[in-house]
Amino acid sequence: LSLALDRTTIATKAVNGYLDQASMSGLILPNLKKWLDPSLPNQGLVTQDSAGAQAAFAQAGYTTQGGKLMKGGRQATMSIVMPGNFSDWVAAATEVKNELTAIGINATLELPQYQQYSQANQGGTFDAAIGGFGGSCDPYTDFDLSLNSSFATPVNKPTANNFQRFKDPSVDQALTTLASATDDTSKLQATYSLEQGMLTKIPAVLMYYGGSWGLFTTRNGTGWPSPPNPSPPRTPHNHHP
Repeated sequence: LSLALDRTTIATKAVNGYLDQASMSGLILPNLKKWLDPSLPNQGLVTQDSAGAQAAFAQAGYTTQGGKLMKGGRQATMSIVMPGNFSDWVAAATEVKNELTAIGINATLELPQYQQYSQANQGGTFDAAIGGFGGSCDPYTDFDLSLNSSFATPVNKPTANNFQRFKDPSVDQALTTLASATDDTSKLQATYSLEQGMLTKIPAVLMYYGGSWGLFTTRNGTGWPSPPNPSPPRTPHNHHP
């Protein structure tokens, strides 16, 4: 699935070209570039490779019949859940649906109210869900909340983080190492291991960077943030990327 997606187009649909596709390293770039594993190809940016995606599905036993991706006489299906009033997420998911349809997957969107979405997300009762990853500006915090197996409760038992219930001993070990590291070299090496885990084990498909959006007017005040003066956020809290 990761190879099937054109993240540049998804980012354009979701955030109108303000921000770019996300690196599968799990880092917000270029902000956290000092933590980036230099061995990651193309800084962790994944380009669309429909042929590669088809080959991966073929290896898993799928065949394409009449434009449909089939296995055992049934078409591959996927539902994607997100709050119906999160317009940028819906725009992104609509493009994802179109791109998955193009390779033969019967993809549908579920657009409930936030409360229903939150219950499905926390309980793990979804095929796929749009959500946020990271955003704390601290690699340990971002990776720990998203990947630590201690959060991986059984489906239907709510969890506060790691909603995909990802479990991997090597990732847990890298988190433990990073938590206790006291020198820069150890911190970097542990972070590199976590980035490699993101890219090769694909616990989440990172698509685009989100902004901290807000509206302002210059009618009664000036000095609002702008590209030359971007320091303060427009909103009283930060959104997930």
